[in-house]
Amino acid sequence: MFAKASHQDRFSSQRFSVGIWLFGVAICTMFSILSFRLIEMQLIQGSEYRAKADQNRFFTRYLPASRGVFFDRTGKVLVRNKPLYKKATPETAGKPYPKFIQIHEQEALTGIVEDQRNIVLDQQREYLYGESLSLLLGFIGEATKEELTAYKEFYLGESIGKFGLEKTYQSKLAGKTGEEVYEMDAMGNLLRVVNKKSAISGVDVQLTIDASLSAKAYELLDGKKGAIVASDPRTGEILALVSSPAFDPTKIQESLSNPNSPFLNRAISGTYPPGSTFKLMTALSGLAHNAINIDTKVIDEGVLKVGEFSFGNWYFSQYGRTEGEVDLVKALQRSNDIFFYKVAEWVGPEKLAETARQFHFGVINGIELNGEAAGLIPDPAWKEQTKGEKWFLGNTYHMGIGQGDVLATPLQINQATAAIANDSVWCKPKIVSSTQQECTELHISADDLALVRKGMEAACSEGGTAYPFFDHKPVAVRCKTGTAEFGPQDEKGRRKTHALFTMAAPAENPEIVITVVLEGTEEQKFLEGSKDAGPIAKKLLEEWFSKR
Repeated sequence: MFAKASHQDRFSSQRFSVGIWLFGVAICTMFSILSFRLIEMQLIQGSEYRAKADQNRFFTRYLPASRGVFFDRTGKVLVRNKPLYKKATPETAGKPYPKFIQIHEQEALTGIVEDQRNIVLDQQREYLYGESLSLLLGFIGEATKEELTAYKEFYLGESIGKFGLEKTYQSKLAGKTGEEVYEMDAMGNLLRVVNKKSAISGVDVQLTIDASLSAKAYELLDGKKGAIVASDPRTGEILALVSSPAFDPTKIQESLSNPNSPFLNRAISGTYPPGSTFKLMTALSGLAHNAINIDTKVIDEGVLKVGEFSFGNWYFSQYGRTEGEVDLVKALQRSNDIFFYKVAEWVGPEKLAETARQFHFGVINGIELNGEAAGLIPDPAWKEQTKGEKWFLGNTYHMGIGQGDVLATPLQINQATAAIANDSVWCKPKIVSSTQQECTELHISADDLALVRKGMEAACSEGGTAYPFFDHKPVAVRCKTGTAEFGPQDEKGRRKTHALFTMAAPAENPEIVITVVLEGTEEQKFLEGSKDAGPIAKKLLEEWFSKR
C-alpha cells in the first residue's frame, strides 16, 4: 500500500513539472512576441509613426507663383492675376484628388478653420479684352488627376493653362511654386510658420497683336460666324487673329453647351473653300509654267460646256451678262470664272497644286497655337487614293476657282496674300514677339508678281468687284474678293455661300494684310465677298490707319 502511494506521488510530481515547464515556455514565447513587436514598433515602424505625428502638427501650403501676363505690341496689359482661395469639400477632404470650392479670403488666411490642410491658395485670370481675345489667349483651369499624375510640378488645386496661348506657354508663364510649412495645434489653428520658400514669378509674354485692332475686328463681326486675320507681310507678325463667335472667359462652363462652337478658332481651324481668292494661285501657276502670259486672252461667252456639263461665270449666272475678251488683269479685276477655268486646264491640276503648296496651302503654317488645320489641296493622285475615283476635267475647273475639294483656313489665305505683297517672300506667322522670324523666298518672277498685283489693284478700283474700295480711302489697296459655294443644293438648285475678302495696303509697300471670312448659315445663306466681307475689311483698314 505504501509502495503504491509513492508511485502515484511520483507520477503527480512529474505532471506538475511538465506543467511548470509548459507554462514557462508560454511565458517565454509571449515575452518574445512582445519584444519583437516592441522592436518592430520602435525600429521598423517608428519613422512611419513619427511622420504621421508630424503630419498632425505640421503641414505644407503651396504658394502659387504670380503667373506671367500678356502684353500686346504697344505694351497694353491683356490679362491680370487675382488671388483665388479654395477648400476641399467635406466629402472629398483627405482623398487623393479632392474637389475644391471657392472660399472667402478671410477664411483662408485667419487660420480659424477646422483643418488648414484642406485649403489651397491659387490664382485666377482677369481677361481685359473679353471675347475678342479669348480664342487667342485661352484660359486657365484646375489641373486634372491625369495632369497631376503626368506633371509632378503641379499641386492639388493649382490652375494651369488649358487652352490657347495660356496652354502653349504654360511653362514660361507659370514660374516656380513656393511653399510655407506651418505648425498647428490639435484644433487645426495655425501656430507659426516653420519654413518658407518664396515663389518665383512667371515670365511675361509680349505678343505681336494689336489689342485695339483685335477688339475692333471682333466688333465688326457682330456675332456672325467667321474670322478675321490681319498681319504684317514684311515679318509674318499677326496683328489680329479673331474668330466669332468666341467664348466668354468669365463663363467657361456655360460656353461649353453653346451650339455655335465658340471654342472653334475659325481663323486657324476653320477650313473653307477659298473661292475666287484662290484665283491668285491659279494666275501665278499659269504664269510660272508658261501656260499664259500678259497677252493671253479668253472669250467669255457666259458658259463653258464640256460634254453634257456646263460651267458658268458668276456674272452670267446672276445678271445674264458676259465680259467679252478677257486678259489676266481684267480676269482678276472682274473675277472671271471662264478665264480661270481655262488657265487651270492649260496648267493642269498637278502643277496648280504644286504652286498652291508652295504658298503653304494644304500644310500647317506653324503658328504658336494648337489646333491649326492643314486644309486640302487635291490632285488626281489624292482623289484616286482617297475616293477611289478618276480625276475629270470638271475637277480641274472647280479647283481653278477655289471650289470642289479645295479647302483653306483664313490664316492660309492671309499668309499667301502677304507673300504676294512681300515680293514672293513667305514669312511664317508669329504671335509672340520673341519667336524667331522665319521667312522663305518663293522665287516667283517679279514680272509675274507685278501682273497679278496689277489685277488685284484693279479689283479694288472702279469697275472691279470690290466696290467698297472704289474711293481708295484711306489708302489705295490691292485685293481679291471671293464667294464660295458649299453644301447641298436647295430646291432652286442654289448652294449656300461663304463670303471672303483678302487685301494688302497700301498698294505700294504694303504694311498690313487683312483677310475676312464669313460663314454662310441658315439665317444668312447667300453671302458675297464684295457685299458682306469687303465692308468689314474696309472699316478695319480705316481703324488701322486712323492710328498712323
